[in-house]
Amino acid sequence: MYPALPIVGIKSSQSSSHVGVAEARLLDSRRRTYVGNVYLALPGLEQGTRWVGLKHPSPARHETASSSQFFASAPASVLAHCTTPSAVVQMSGGKQYASQAWMQERHDAMANRREWRRMGFRDALEIVPLPPTAGAQGRRYMSQRPAWTPGGELPWEDFDGPRPKHSGPGVFGGHVYAQAPLAAARAVEEDERRTASSSGSTDGRKIGIHSIQGVFTNPGLGDRPFIYDVSTIAAGRSFSARLVHARQPKQASKAADGPYPPSDAQLPLNDICFSCITTFKRAVPSHDDMQMARSAQERYAHVLSTRPVEEWDLCPQSDVDIVKALFPNAGHGAFPVLDMHKVDMSEYNGDKAVPERRELIFYRLLEPLPRDDANAHILCHAFEADRNGLIMCGNHLGYGYNLGTAASLSYSFYVHVNPDEAVMDGDGWWLQEVSWPRVSAGRCMMESRLWSPEGKHVASGYQDGIIGPERKKGEAPSKL
Repeated sequence: MYPALPIVGIKSSQSSSHVGVAEARLLDSRRRTYVGNVYLALPGLEQGTRWVGLKHPSPARHETASSSQFFASAPASVLAHCTTPSAVVQMSGGKQYASQAWMQERHDAMANRREWRRMGFRDALEIVPLPPTAGAQGRRYMSQRPAWTPGGELPWEDFDGPRPKHSGPGVFGGHVYAQAPLAAARAVEEDERRTASSSGSTDGRKIGIHSIQGVFTNPGLGDRPFIYDVSTIAAGRSFSARLVHARQPKQASKAADGPYPPSDAQLPLNDICFSCITTFKRAVPSHDDMQMARSAQERYAHVLSTRPVEEWDLCPQSDVDIVKALFPNAGHGAFPVLDMHKVDMSEYNGDKAVPERRELIFYRLLEPLPRDDANAHILCHAFEADRNGLIMCGNHLGYGYNLGTAASLSYSFYVHVNPDEAVMDGDGWWLQEVSWPRVSAGRCMMESRLWSPEGKHVASGYQDGIIGPERKKGEAPSKL
């Protein structure tokens, strides 16, 4: 019923015969679903090996099997293969656990996994204007909904053991990275309306986001709003720039699930957690239009043509190898704004150095946005480009089962086209092409190219952040 099932998660325990007891999780590689777990005895496992595991069920039936039916690639390995999923392996102490019935139960449970409410851009990233503070210039805005937390909707209640590192210490950074420029955009749009009202005429050319230069300084918290202070750097007719500082109250909101009450904005604020300069440029005709000779869709056609977009796995809630192995294809969870599918590039990447490897992610809007709100569409692209990037690099560097620090430091995003050309209308799938051309000094630089369904290079993102394996005991922390 289930062919050659990969097993991950090794736990060793003391045994007079020096046989480690491994708690293994079975994954159906064909159906890409979780099907159960077993306990098996493997000789040679070192005592005290790090492990991950699940609570076992009450046995439904009993079958026996020899531990020779299982093999590991190396002692203390976290990868192995099972030749038969219905096997039951004897634990130290003489207990036996049947797996077939529970496997089917878990398989059915995954098929009927909980559905989470997912919000579109307008709800998830909604901001409201605030009264200006005394003596302050510029505008203020407050978020209305909690930011999404990577891995927060995974079924951790089934998990028994130390929870593996699966994200940074705060909420998804793409939330504040998109919402702070949204505050800047709404301020610029309000200035445009006031200018048009006072002069009685409009330029007629849309002004849209041209770039975002962001710096992350503190983790964001999911139980309180972000407060955005927007100030003007430059305000020309064809080019303008706004500075935005994001802070959060020192205490959680009484409406932690949102929408947040206006009184939250009156609470004492923590230090700045994110700052960005957002530049805006008015649309102009393109005298020249050049890009790479072949789009991502053309260069990777041999991979992309193997299946429809919807048949690629959903983008993992947390793209860390060990988490994906524990919760394979667990669904979007409550991830807002976009539908995203990750292409399997393992065969393409197999023999390449890390800087030459690629990851491809298809995405499109979860809910339609007005076509005339081009800045909102642009920010959906920026929101997408921050998803899972650094931790995907960690997998390629070999940190997928012992991830330590992973945190964005700075992120620059550039729109290469006029605002209308970044609008996502219809059902076409946009494509993110991700690479990591430089890794050094405990940091990784990620490059993203965003391609329209027609193969136009619309935008690029460049992100630099800390990435490293888990420190061993006694090892000095990074100076970063």
